[in-house]
Amino acid sequence: SYVVRVRNNGPDAVSGAKFAFNFPTQFVISSTSSTVTTGTATITGTATTPGQYAATLDMSNTAVIAFTINGTLNNYPGGTLNTSAS
Repeated sequence: SYVVRVRNNGPDAVSGAKFAFNFPTQFVISSTSSTVTTGTATITGTATTPGQYAATLDMSNTAVIAFTINGTLNNYPGGTLNTSAS
């Protein structure tokens, strides 16, 4: 599982912000969830493809969303698992 926190550092609210979490294609997502922990936020347009989870975000100033991404690792030969979020 991965937990990724997204924060709007302001000073204004954002509408239509793109969020992407990239991971090795050997990681197969079984479920995702999100929780707004601070402020207000709306999550739309979620999509899961091999190697990426993406969503469109509307967030108030200082809002924080915690995304939990669960899955399994298949056929990984070993070594470092590289991930990134933007």
